[in-house]
Amino acid sequence: MEEAGRTCRKSDCGVGTAAKFIRGLFKSGHHTILEHAVASFRVTCSRGVSHEFVRHRLMVFSQESTRYCDYTKDKHDNEIKVICPPFDNDEDREDFIASCEESERRYQKMRARGCKPELARSVLPTDLKTEFVVTANLREWCLFLRQRYYGLTGRPHPMMLEVSTMIRALLMSGCPEVFDVLDREARRISLTEKILAKVKDMCDHLNQVEANNDILDIASLYEEYEEAA
Repeated sequence: MEEAGRTCRKSDCGVGTAAKFIRGLFKSGHHTILEHAVASFRVTCSRGVSHEFVRHRLMVFSQESTRYCDYTKDKHDNEIKVICPPFDNDEDREDFIASCEESERRYQKMRARGCKPELARSVLPTDLKTEFVVTANLREWCLFLRQRYYGLTGRPHPMMLEVSTMIRALLMSGCPEVFDVLDREARRISLTEKILAKVKDMCDHLNQVEANNDILDIASLYEEYEEAA
């Protein structure tokens, strides 16, 4: 990325200058430079979560196909595998398991009658386990984390958050000069929204005691904001 970025002004690379150079470009808003580098991950999740991944259209996917994978074969242990959502109670979990077991029975019954996997898959659950390899440039991974980890466009799905947390850790480790800056940026945006919400609460409160408490909360949030700067 450094070599590509320095082409613009015909400057020279030095020893150990890449991290500072890339960090400076990213902080100044020159994000196109991130498109010169890519990262790939092998992900195992539910098909429902994979549907959120494919909304990122600049990513490239190679995914386990339910058209051609026959889950009645020995290599699949003659069964379907599912990813259990993080339910809050045992009753929901039991209903989920019962539903998946029924889907599996129907799938096996249809296959036994000669129904092709590409048609029998219609009865498989949304949380069927799937595996795929995904590749994207670093700019697209920044967008992915803004949406699927930091939740800057809305609360991430809890099962997606599990996956995005692991991806973020690997990206932070592999390219901290980009993703440390992204982390600070996202924290500042999140704190700004909290401060604005508190200001609105303060304006809505007629009770002076409540208003004073809001002012203290705003001061505390602003201190966090300054630390993230």
